[in-house]
Amino acid sequence: MKFALFIDNILSTDSPIIEQALAEKELDKGQLSMLLVKSGFAALNRSASSSSSLIPRILQALAKYPEQCQEAFKKGAEQTPSWKFLGWKSQILA
Repeated sequence: MKFALFIDNILSTDSPIIEQALAEKELDKGQLSMLLVKSGFAALNRSASSSSSLIPRILQALAKYPEQCQEAFKKGAEQTPSWKFLGWKSQILA
């Protein structure tokens, strides 16, 4: 959960310092979004109590970077009980 929140914080910050650090490590926001999807689903599957709050961010990452996140999303969604998505059905169907 903490790792997913850390990545989410990086992705939500528009800072030249962060952009420079990503470039130095040869990372882009698409790769970070894929890590957010993977770690978000890992938190959901470990039953972290507040992990369901990551679902909107997972959906945003999938919408913004579908090429990088699609496989991680499919795998994570298959391993996650469907009832964990019920609270977010309107966002999923939009």
